[in-house]
Amino acid sequence: TVVPLIFRVLDGTPVTLGTAFQVAEAGRINALRFYRGQGNAGPHTGYLYDAAGTELGRVTFPDGGADGWQTAPLAVPARLVPGTEYTVAYTAPAGVYSATPDGFVSGRSRAPLLVPVNGGRYSYAGTFPTTQAGAAYLVDVVFSRDP
Repeated sequence: TVVPLIFRVLDGTPVTLGTAFQVAEAGRINALRFYRGQGNAGPHTGYLYDAAGTELGRVTFPDGGADGWQTAPLAVPARLVPGTEYTVAYTAPAGVYSATPDGFVSGRSRAPLLVPVNGGRYSYAGTFPTTQAGAAYLVDVVFSRDP
């Protein structure tokens, strides 16, 4: 299991953090995940977007509980098209989050998911994060291949 290099970034400003990705084969997203470190108080909302910023799914993560990976299922799984960019994101309303600096400077592949170079995303101005970053903010999806 992946863990952050920095468990607690104290930004102090509400922020939406995400990961841009593509899939190499057809399938669906069943759930969204993020890594909650110490002091990352909620409530947290997760989002799945297409490249234009259209919301494809939303989840509410349970508040409280242990630090670590938090997973919440989508009410309706989202079908993904290979070669299309998507963004998974979550809100950190207190401006506290986990990160791995330079985690996506070279991109990353975990078949069938592909994260582009500088695939970290963030936004202080809304829920669709468009600012690119080399940092990994530990936001992920649960993917199922089509049969």
